[in-house]
Amino acid sequence: TPAPPPTEPPTTEPPPTTSTTAAPTTTTPPRADAGPTVTGTEGDHDELQAALDVARARWDGRSFDGYVYRTTRVCFCPRSENEIFVDDAGVVTGQRTISGEPESEPPTIDDLFDQLEAAIDGDAASISASFEQTLGYPVRFSIDFDEMIADEEQGRTTRWLTPA
Repeated sequence: TPAPPPTEPPTTEPPPTTSTTAAPTTTTPPRADAGPTVTGTEGDHDELQAALDVARARWDGRSFDGYVYRTTRVCFCPRSENEIFVDDAGVVTGQRTISGEPESEPPTIDDLFDQLEAAIDGDAASISASFEQTLGYPVRFSIDFDEMIADEEQGRTTRWLTPA
């Protein structure tokens, strides 16, 4: 079954603590505008590294610091969709759980870039990623660290991001 449409990005300050209350349904915000998917395989991550470098440069050149984004973990774990609040210093200040459980360590967008970089540096068996075309943040990615190990794959989808 398809995932329900995302709700409107919040327009108020982030909550001071983690909330597990489902968000009310409102209008649909703009979805992340994903560019082409780039794939790297064990021993050959050059094209992916180049795409990651371009995307990170776009992200680093953005005109704002604080932001809120909606993300879904993709792994062999309980499904979880959360809005993550990040302040001007790049620190997660809270999260709002839309479905599933709150994340124990909610990531910033920089953390997502770092996760992809670590997978490339560790020569993961397979990595695929697509990046938002204007701001460069990862819209979708999946990482299979070792093709011989079942159920260790992980990834993430970002539905939207808005300045805070």
